[in-house]
Amino acid sequence: MSTNILKISPRNPKLGWASNYNRYWFGGCPLKSNWMNALSTTFPHAERFFIETVKHYQAQITDPVLAEQVKGFIGQEAAHRMEHDRFNQLLKSEGYPVEKMEARVAKLFDWVRKNPDPEVKLALTCALEHFTTILCTEVLKTPTFHEPMQKEYKRLWCWHCLEEIEHKTVAYDVYQSINGSYRTRLVEVIHASAGLWLILISTMMAYQRHDGRLFNLRDWWVLITWGFIWPGLLTRLIPNYFRYYKKSYHPSHMHDQGLIDKWREKLGFNVEVQD
Repeated sequence: MSTNILKISPRNPKLGWASNYNRYWFGGCPLKSNWMNALSTTFPHAERFFIETVKHYQAQITDPVLAEQVKGFIGQEAAHRMEHDRFNQLLKSEGYPVEKMEARVAKLFDWVRKNPDPEVKLALTCALEHFTTILCTEVLKTPTFHEPMQKEYKRLWCWHCLEEIEHKTVAYDVYQSINGSYRTRLVEVIHASAGLWLILISTMMAYQRHDGRLFNLRDWWVLITWGFIWPGLLTRLIPNYFRYYKKSYHPSHMHDQGLIDKWREKLGFNVEVQD
């Protein structure tokens, strides 16, 4: 049974950034911008995979609350896929090797699809959803991680982050509903961790190479400092990352209703919670 009573609704984020592209849109920093660009490059294929793995079990769900949340999850992820595809088109228009890097992402997910066990594929989705949840929570919670963004892109990322936090329990609740095993969950979080880092780092480096800044030591120092020292985005993720390895883990253990309400209001969305 779903442990989450939050209503999950797809939205039109009303983004107006398509004609106003700024290459270094994250505070004028090349590597921070390319780090986020690399994340965006993964999303269209990743979101498609998430939808597939959850939909596979949709007809088996008997809990009416979870059934409605699955519909909302699918709608939100489809919207994320569409908007990040639009963003990636902007990167392509600037000459970034997006198609090449997207092809690598697609190849990775196609390899996973060859596994005949749908439980394994859903477990991979649960792991990747955990990663996005903890990242998005830090982005919204800490002004340093969103205020420097150019206004139009800030709305894209904050909208996406809000909805990731809203539907953080859905894939996991579906996994529990099919009695997914703890062992499979552990194996797939390790696979997801390795695969995601490989894709993100290689894509970020490809984009830095396009900018002629691959060997710019100052860029790398700024990113390393920002990610691991101060304010330390990636360092802050470590405690919540390892929560996933606990047998008792559930996404609802991270209490963030106040953060959800705050960002719904900031982005102009109504606060909707089921009774």
